[in-house]
Amino acid sequence: MKTTLLCAIAAFLFVNTAFTQSKVAPIEKKPLNAEELSKKKCYYTMEEALATPLDVYKLSLAGTKMDSLSEDIAQFVNLQELNLNNCGLKSIPDTLGTLTNLEVINLTKNKLRTLPKSFRNLHHLETLYLGKNRFTEIPVWIGGVGRLKRLDISRNPITPLELSNIRTLLPKAEITY
Repeated sequence: MKTTLLCAIAAFLFVNTAFTQSKVAPIEKKPLNAEELSKKKCYYTMEEALATPLDVYKLSLAGTKMDSLSEDIAQFVNLQELNLNNCGLKSIPDTLGTLTNLEVINLTKNKLRTLPKSFRNLHHLETLYLGKNRFTEIPVWIGGVGRLKRLDISRNPITPLELSNIRTLLPKAEITY
């Protein structure tokens, strides 16, 4: 009797532990159109956004001082607009590239020198603001990023040769230098 009871308890604990430790992938929705997106709330703190991560389509942490962005950003699978203007960022986590619905990213006025390679996965990205950072070059793979229509690289130490290379990679994009 004791053996049967112990086996039942062990089985329950095993199943319960396995269930609670497994992670269910969040449900990612298709990007909203401009009209639908305009009606969505914009979140202004990570704490507020993390309370309902699947409802976050617009996040503005502009002016929030931080060296790097929290890996928690990956929870906002429906995020389409991200404003990280003037945050003092020195790096961007690779997990940002998992947010494939992103259409607009504002990284103006930070201390960035590079972009994560995971940006290649941002298939819906249309606008990328990188002005007033420390970029000396933009990665070649930027030419394959999403549907990039607008790239702001103003006030970065980019040479005219590098600018020419960027224009070759993005012939249809509006580039602000």
